[in-house]
Amino acid sequence: MEDEFIHINTERITDNDFSLIHTINNDELLNFIDIGPDELIRQINVDLHRCGIILDKIKPAEPYELMDYINSHPYLRVNKHLVIIACTQLVMLLPCKILTDLISDDLSITDISKNNQLNIIVDPDIINVNKKLKAITVDKYGDDHTKYIFKIEIDIDLFSDETIIYINKII
Repeated sequence: MEDEFIHINTERITDNDFSLIHTINNDELLNFIDIGPDELIRQINVDLHRCGIILDKIKPAEPYELMDYINSHPYLRVNKHLVIIACTQLVMLLPCKILTDLISDDLSITDISKNNQLNIIVDPDIINVNKKLKAITVDKYGDDHTKYIFKIEIDIDLFSDETIIYINKII
């Protein structure tokens, strides 16, 4: 089922250069991800140590440090649910959906490697997230083969209430 608020170019990704800019209202992004507060707290406990989160040039060691930082800034505090989502792997749900809709049916989207960290920079007014993903095929022996590599960058602007997702095919 296609979500009404997600409007993307339906042109398939080919071997040619590809880039996409997708803009979405922050409330629509929250509706798309749709996770409750208890599940979100569990997710931040799981993801905090496997994501590269930077808060004003400081990496939080414990979830309470992230929560203290959020609560100390008005725009972050008002958008607490969205900020916590942005600090977890959940923030990649929409870019993965967009890519899945654009690649051929025999490809799958996955992490580049186990060491490919989600990098997150949280400032009081904007959150920047970036990660690389790959589109793969799997042969009859279960071995995967990379077809494309994508650089994903997400800018969540808390002042304008808008999220911009940049997707660029780099290979």
